[in-house]
Amino acid sequence: MENFEINIDYQEWSKKPAIIDFIAALFDTKDTASALLKLAIERENNEYGGSPEVEQLSLENISYDTELKTGRFRVVYHIKFHFTCSDYRKEKGGQTSDWSFKFDLENVKLHFQGPAYLDLRSTADEF
Repeated sequence: MENFEINIDYQEWSKKPAIIDFIAALFDTKDTASALLKLAIERENNEYGGSPEVEQLSLENISYDTELKTGRFRVVYHIKFHFTCSDYRKEKGGQTSDWSFKFDLENVKLHFQGPAYLDLRSTADEF
């Protein structure tokens, strides 16, 4: 399971009319949040072999519970795998990953939690 957190830019947050718009805008740029999400999805896809690289991602089904300060969203992404030894490349489009998030207003942070997955690879697989 991948997790990460980011500091909330209060000025950016206060400009958005709704939390859902803030979350969508957060991953619409090439900044830290987007890079961390891509890295987490790449790690989630390590079990398929090759070197995964997320090329495109978009968010859908964003929901937010104002009382609990938690929400969920689905990431739709396109990923490429490069198998270095054989110089083989493979692409998969329309892949999905479900994530949840929680606002920590006391510490001005936003916590993200990805899906549970089992990392089946080990260094022994390389030999």
